[in-house]
Amino acid sequence: MIALIPRPVDLENDTALLRDFLMGRQYWQPLPPYWNTGKTRMALYLTMYEGKSSGHILWEDEAGVVQGYTYLSPDEKTPIYSTPELREWRALLHPEDRSEELVGRLIKDAEARLNTRSSDELLTTVAYDSDKALNEQLGAFGYKKKREIEVYMTRDLAEPIAAPIVPEGFVVRPFAGGHELRTRASLTNSSFGGFEGPNEWALNDVGCMILFCDAIKAIDFVAATTEGRLCSSAMAFHDPVTKLGEFDPVGTHQEFQRRGLAKALLLTGLHWLKGAGMETAVIRTDCDNIPAIVAYESVGFRTVDKLWLFEKQG
Repeated sequence: MIALIPRPVDLENDTALLRDFLMGRQYWQPLPPYWNTGKTRMALYLTMYEGKSSGHILWEDEAGVVQGYTYLSPDEKTPIYSTPELREWRALLHPEDRSEELVGRLIKDAEARLNTRSSDELLTTVAYDSDKALNEQLGAFGYKKKREIEVYMTRDLAEPIAAPIVPEGFVVRPFAGGHELRTRASLTNSSFGGFEGPNEWALNDVGCMILFCDAIKAIDFVAATTEGRLCSSAMAFHDPVTKLGEFDPVGTHQEFQRRGLAKALLLTGLHWLKGAGMETAVIRTDCDNIPAIVAYESVGFRTVDKLWLFEKQG
């Protein structure tokens, strides 16, 4: 077993380390569903800037290479975390070095850190159904499988991809950056928060997203009116090593839903991913988000796995 040393994330200086940690290392080593270029990276990046550095733990080997990461839920409310009474943890070990012993060490460490806050509330985590080893290990630690929370969908990019049909009065293009910050923040709020207009959190969120996308060469495809109002978005990530691309997030302003904008963006993004040499596309969403699942199926995605919530009584 390799020796790993934990330390809190340095929010100012560790972003590049985390980006590299979540990329593939060899093409011949396909990455499992819990390890992906899109949603995992974006969620990690955003939560880093919503919580304290003590809630993010890097595990480095003796050469200083990041081999593992632990996320601990905040102990206070943040704009994207409203239930601090829950004690939630997530742990990632690079598939190259993953072993039962190392996973067990990360589980024990996460529980010990969360138990310093309280020892009588639920502990929660997640695992994909296909990750049988982790499912069994969580069971051995006393966790119970509670419910499905997310579908994992894939699409073979060797299959034909339809040409996008952009509704009249709209254009599909990449997000133009800083001067569109306010209208992009309004889109984020309406798509995922259900309210109008930009606020400080959304402006900061989109600002961080711009920096993140620039650093990893992701593209935020948007649908806009001819007047320039942003109405829908689909961010496309890609990993040139594993040949896998992922969309996250995908959202449409409530005023412009059910017009085919998201479908046009996804088809545009699929063509871009294929042109960039990707072989498989991935997308994830909540199990109860039936409209999104239907939309993703309409462009060729199929559910191949599901993410489950696990709970353990403190």
